[in-house]
Amino acid sequence: MRLLTALIVATALTTTTAKKKKRRRPKDDARTEQQRLCDACMGLAEYARTAVNVAIKKDAIKVDWPAVLQEGCPAPECGTLLKGVSTAIAEELHMLVEDGDAIDARVLPDLLCAPASVTGACRDYDPPDATPRTKLVVALHNERTVDAKTQGSIEVHLVAPGDMDKDCAPSEDIRNQTKRLALSNVRTLQADEEQLFVLSIHALSPTLPTLRAKPLGAPCGAGADLNVDLLEDRWAVYYVRDPPPSKVKLPGGIFRPLVMGRIEDRDARDMLPTGHPFHGEL
Repeated sequence: MRLLTALIVATALTTTTAKKKKRRRPKDDARTEQQRLCDACMGLAEYARTAVNVAIKKDAIKVDWPAVLQEGCPAPECGTLLKGVSTAIAEELHMLVEDGDAIDARVLPDLLCAPASVTGACRDYDPPDATPRTKLVVALHNERTVDAKTQGSIEVHLVAPGDMDKDCAPSEDIRNQTKRLALSNVRTLQADEEQLFVLSIHALSPTLPTLRAKPLGAPCGAGADLNVDLLEDRWAVYYVRDPPPSKVKLPGGIFRPLVMGRIEDRDARDMLPTGHPFHGEL
C-alpha cells in the first residue's frame, strides 16, 4: 500500500514537473514611435520633478543632472529623446533648483515634452493636472425690487469658458425649473439676499468661469454676465439690480439684462449676519 502511494505521488510530481508554465511572449507594442517618445518624455519629466523638489528641499545646488536624466529615462527611446538637448535640459533643471520654488506636475511636461518644448516629443500633448487649485471667493447681493412675477428672485448660473459663445448655457437650456434649480452649478437668490460663490480654478491656467444672473425663469439671452478679474479682486462683493426704467415697451417674455456692479467698501470676508446662507464651492 505504501509502495502504491509512493508511485502515485512520484507520478504526480513527474506530471507536475512536465507541465512547466510556458513563457508568455511579450505583447507587441502597438504604440507608434512618436507615442513611445512622448511616453518616455512624460516619465522623464515626472522623475526629474521629484529630483528637483528633493534637491530644493535639501539645498543641493550641485547635482549631476545629466546623470539624473540618464537614470530617469532608461527606455530605448531616451537616446533619441535626449540627443543634443541633455545639456540644455540639465541647465534648466539647475535653474529651477536655484529658484528654490517647488514645482508641480505641469511645469516639466510643459518645458520638456510639449510641441514647442526643447524636445517636442508630444505632438498630441495632454498636460497633467496641476494640483493645487486656487479657490477664489466673490459675493453677490440681490438688490432687485419685489415684483409680482418673480418676487425679485434671480437665478445664477456658473457658465464654463467653453460655453460662453453659445446662445444658451447647458444649465439654462433645461426648461423644467425644478430640475434646473437642482443643478450644482445653479443658485437662486431671493430679493435682498447675499451669497458667497467659491470658485476653484486651475492654478497655472486661470481661465475663469462666468457667473450669469437673470430673473427667475427668464429665457436664454436675458442674463447679465459678471466678468470679474478674480485674480486681482478675489474678495469682491457685487450688487445685482433691476435695469433702469425705460419708456420703451418690450414684447412679452423679453427681459432687459440686470445691472451688476462692485459694491465699494465691502469685502466677502466681512462678518455676515446670523443665519446668513453660506453655500460651498460652486
